[in-house]
Amino acid sequence: MSAIKPSLDFSNITKPFVFARRILPLLIAMAGLFLTSCSTNTNQISVSTANSPSAQTAPSGSVKTPPPPYVPYETYSGEAAQVKNVLDSIDAHPHNPAPKYAPSSTPSIYPHETGYPATITVKNETDCQLGFYLQGPSARNFAVKGGTSETLNVAAGSYQFGVDNHLCPGKFPPLLGNDIFAAGGSYTLTLSEQVIQPKTGQFEIHNDTGASLTVKVGGATRTVATGSVSIALPVGSYTADITAKCGTTTESFKITQGETYTGKYWCVGGRVTTENRAVGMGNFVVNNNTGGTLTVSVGGKTHKVPQGTTSINLPEGKYKANIVSRCGSATESLNIEAGSQHEGHYQCVSYRVR
Repeated sequence: MSAIKPSLDFSNITKPFVFARRILPLLIAMAGLFLTSCSTNTNQISVSTANSPSAQTAPSGSVKTPPPPYVPYETYSGEAAQVKNVLDSIDAHPHNPAPKYAPSSTPSIYPHETGYPATITVKNETDCQLGFYLQGPSARNFAVKGGTSETLNVAAGSYQFGVDNHLCPGKFPPLLGNDIFAAGGSYTLTLSEQVIQPKTGQFEIHNDTGASLTVKVGGATRTVATGSVSIALPVGSYTADITAKCGTTTESFKITQGETYTGKYWCVGGRVTTENRAVGMGNFVVNNNTGGTLTVSVGGKTHKVPQGTTSINLPEGKYKANIVSRCGSATESLNIEAGSQHEGHYQCVSYRVR
């Protein structure tokens, strides 16, 4: 028996391969386009991320905005207490006003936002070393050599500062001032020879009133205890307002370089005076013809004046008297001098006092 040989017909089998041979290049081309598209989209995503604000790199020379640095209250333990003691001592003794800080020519690297520090520079244009004391949200104490400057970051806020110039030639009072520093601000304090050694004189106050005086002069107000105290003032003309327990007075004077003007104050006769002498007395004579009792207010006191003539004793000075009667009221201006007598006549006419 002969073997049966299988019949293998490849005519139909080759058709799918022909189809694949034609389609495969097209699929490969489409796959290439897809990969190219993905690559392009990936690059676009990468570029978009790089251009976002959080990842953007500032160009060279532009203002950077790093996170707020930590600014300590003190640079060493006890610095704030030491600064306070020095500034209190300067304030309690003769001193000159310090100049204000000016905006720096170089802006701060920090934005004007809460939490960022202020940058201050102390520029010493003298030939001597200066001591600098800063009291406020940050406390600082450092020296600035002649011809140099020091720059530091401080917390924003209000400050008091002092400059110690005792190492400079001549005996000139230290400086004391106040200023406000804003977050992201940049400020410079320039200390020149003219600032450190200004043309000044002294206003010496002798308080013999028996209590504290309030002296307002040169734009500042100072409380002066009994005794003597000196206030340094720049050369110029001044008017001082003096307030004591017994009243107020004013005094005008001139300050010349290196000289001292002395003001002495007493309470005499119920008022503050610049002369320690007995105050002369005079009389206000009231002639009451109103037919009733008068009420006379003068010199801080009120008097009930009956019909007839009554004398009211007053220290020398100028007064305004208020007279009230059953038929009306009137005022009288008085100029009382030592040993003088001022007479006032009052009567009711058509229900008016005159």
